[in-house]
Amino acid sequence: MDPIQLAQTKTRYKEERKKRLRSDGNAQFIQRRKGQAPETLQIRSKFVTIAAGVLNWPKLPKIPGILDYQGDMFHFALLAYDVTGGSPKEPSLTRLRNKHILIVGTGATAMQIVPQLAKWCKQLYVVQRTPAMVDAPAVNLVDDGWTRATALIGLTGYAEGPKSPEEIPAYTARLVEIDAPRLKRNHARVDQEVKDPAIAEKLKPWYPVGCKRPLFHDDYLRAVDQDNVTLIDTNGKGADVVIFATGVLAPPAGTPAEKANMSVIGLNGVSMSEEWPRFGPTTLHGVIDAKFPNLFLSGPQQASISGNYRFSLDEYAKHISYIRVEAKRRANGAPLAVVPSAEAAEDWGMQVMMHSAPMGVANGCTPGYYNLEGDLDRVPGEYQKVLARSGIWGWRIEHWLEIMESWRAKGDMKGIVVR
Repeated sequence: MDPIQLAQTKTRYKEERKKRLRSDGNAQFIQRRKGQAPETLQIRSKFVTIAAGVLNWPKLPKIPGILDYQGDMFHFALLAYDVTGGSPKEPSLTRLRNKHILIVGTGATAMQIVPQLAKWCKQLYVVQRTPAMVDAPAVNLVDDGWTRATALIGLTGYAEGPKSPEEIPAYTARLVEIDAPRLKRNHARVDQEVKDPAIAEKLKPWYPVGCKRPLFHDDYLRAVDQDNVTLIDTNGKGADVVIFATGVLAPPAGTPAEKANMSVIGLNGVSMSEEWPRFGPTTLHGVIDAKFPNLFLSGPQQASISGNYRFSLDEYAKHISYIRVEAKRRANGAPLAVVPSAEAAEDWGMQVMMHSAPMGVANGCTPGYYNLEGDLDRVPGEYQKVLARSGIWGWRIEHWLEIMESWRAKGDMKGIVVR
């Protein structure tokens, strides 16, 4: 990214931050029209849902002097076809021929592009911090691989998991034991795919599956073993192009407002970006906050999550739709405000905190977006309760769904105030 592009990006971020969502039904945002000065628009809406996603803000590593680099540089989420050649319709990376390419990162993004880069460039350097766990992507609708990855409950939660922080070490050790056969199979696959023993050892993960996202690819391991590909650490290498495959901001990090890159103002002028980090969310079921009427949220804080995020979104949508429809029915055409009672929100926050222990296995894992890039291990003790209150339902999504379905079946909208 050249200095001009960097300046344009910073300007765009500043404009995006001017977006404002208020609890009185007003929304303000900046619309930039080509060749014209920005305009401020106001929109009124009865209900608003923040559906900004969880993997939406590409991040760059904190490398001193990164802007001093004179070659081409970009994050792969913003693929620079003027550098690589090709297009979305014709993905031929012709401009990389005879070039030395350095790619930083070996996660899900790099898994997909390293084999392609290796086909086109003269020399590819793959900068790895932590080896990925790469399995074969065999398609089997019954024996799908996820089902047998039992230790994933360290990520999604488990009703029979620890009930207190003191039980977490034994629970973590049990997950490592459960995952050991899978890890052994993964190491055997690395030895089979990679001819160079030294490279093979560097590509073997040492952590359980619940620590990092499990990956599946036929060609990645073989690509890293090619003659024109070098797996490196932090030793300097000359490169014409630097590609960052360093992922996105951690999904648990930031408020829904920050994920949407806007400010959300609630009752009495409360800012979501200031309130949540200090005290944690005050939601009912993770979908509506007591301090932000008529504003619905799409998780995962104080809600739940599964290995298939689309499934989670579908369940959030069902619950939100029920609350909206029932609230409008009760209002009988009158203007309405929908909000959890303070007591219901406090009770739900306590329940989330009491069910949070199974999620504690992320502490001690290699840095990644599951544990806020390792920051969970460094959180001060007084802030642990806020984090536990801000987490996801620790007894897995099936248990959370049972609670949601039971609540809807009663039909009394307990905890929701319609006025």
